[in-house]
Formats: sequence, structure tokens, C-alpha cells
Amino acid sequence: ALFTLPPVQYQAAPTISDACQASEGCRLCISACPHDALSANAATVTVDRANCRSCGICVAACPQRAVEFPGYGAAAIEAQVTYDPDPEIPAAPLLFACRKATYDVGGEWRPVPIACAGMVPASALLAALANGEKNVGVLACRTDCGNGGYEVAKERVEYCRELLSAAGENPDRVQILE
Repeated sequence: ALFTLPPVQYQAAPTISDACQASEGCRLCISACPHDALSANAATVTVDRANCRSCGICVAACPQRAVEFPGYGAAAIEAQVTYDPDPEIPAAPLLFACRKATYDVGGEWRPVPIACAGMVPASALLAALANGEKNVGVLACRTDCGNGGYEVAKERVEYCRELLSAAGENPDRVQILE
């Protein structure tokens, strides 16, 4: 009978650290959550695990880095962005890829799995370029996951492209892939 049960899946959910500024009126993570999984009282933000879809969009919305997400948090993204490749090996451009996206990038891109394309902040895209990446991309999932990650990622990529253009740089260095 045990073999007829559906497989158990671990679904990581974000937690909110003491760095949260909810007591100061910040509600950016709450307004960014597409699933109404976050709420606040006077002092803290709480996660409703029943509504949470583990998209991680709240991670990018938090300016205090108070939203911690196992395996996909701000520190994990930063580690990928500051990765120092071997200078003897030609490096492929960095590609933040939704974990649900189907892709075969071969050696053309260096994929970094993320929970959702919408969780990549513009600062991570720009930091990758500042760290020496020639190009950086975001790949959203091709299915309608209900997170709205593609639209969020598209806005952030467009913002980065406008900044690069204003700075006299090639805006095509930041791309969204479909």
C-alpha cells in the first residue's frame, strides 16, 4: 500500500529574519507576493505555508534581505554572481533559469537554477555584469505557473537595459529568454 501513495516532495518556504522592517511600515514583500502568502502584524511578517508556492518573488522584493529562502535566497544568488571562474576556461554567460523551465542551453549559457524568474533582482543582473560577465540572461518557465514570474523578470530586465543604455553600454548584455 505504501507504493501506491504519491511521492513525498519537499517544498521549501521562505522565512522572515529579524532584519525585517515590518515594524517600520515596510510591506514590500507582502505586496510582491502573487499568492497572498505573506501577512503582517504590527512588528513582523509571517508566511502562510498553505498559500505559499515557493516562488521566491518575496526574496527580490525585500530591501533588507530579511526573506530567507533555502537554496534560493539572496546569499545563494550572490554566490553565483560573484563566482570567479577559471580564467583558462572560456566562460559561458550567466543564465538565471526558473526551476520549472525546460531548456537545453548546451555550452552557450551557464545556467543557475532559481525558484522563479521573478525572484532575480535587478541588482543581481547588474552585479553579474560588474563582476565581469559579458552577458546575463533570465529564463522564465514556459508554462503558466501562476507566479507571474515572466512579467516581473521582463520588467527587471528592461530596467537593466535602460540603465545600460543610459550609461552608454550595450543593452543587449541583459536578456530575457523565452
